[in-house]
Amino acid sequence: MTEVARFESVATNDDPNLRFYQSRGTTTGATSTTADLPTASNTAYSIEVVVTARCTAETSSACGGVGRSASWVQRYYAHNIGGTVTVGAVQDTSATHTFGGNITSAVTGDCAVAASGTNIRLTCTGRANQTLLWHASWQVSSASS
Repeated sequence: MTEVARFESVATNDDPNLRFYQSRGTTTGATSTTADLPTASNTAYSIEVVVTARCTAETSSACGGVGRSASWVQRYYAHNIGGTVTVGAVQDTSATHTFGGNITSAVTGDCAVAASGTNIRLTCTGRANQTLLWHASWQVSSASS
């Protein structure tokens, strides 16, 4: 995924404590697209991720029709302690909203948040016979020493 926007609040005696990122990517078939959230050592994070997927092309009616879409919302906690990133279990999951077709599992089953080096990574993987446009928005609150 490519970052398309970033907004941050800045505290005078601390790191930014609220960040908002937007990214977009495309998958064709069972390929993946990723978005990384950089982390700072000795920092705790509260994260909300919103993903919207839209089918832009298909073969064999894989999406149930071009234009079908879905969204997914999940909340996580994470921390970076001495350069080691840990992402906790999903704290809250909003129901996936779909507008018909077979795109549902492409969003609910194939998007995951996990640690990747010192980043927190969102990975979205498409499905066979589908071209999907993915938009991801992250709202991140952090606290450090």
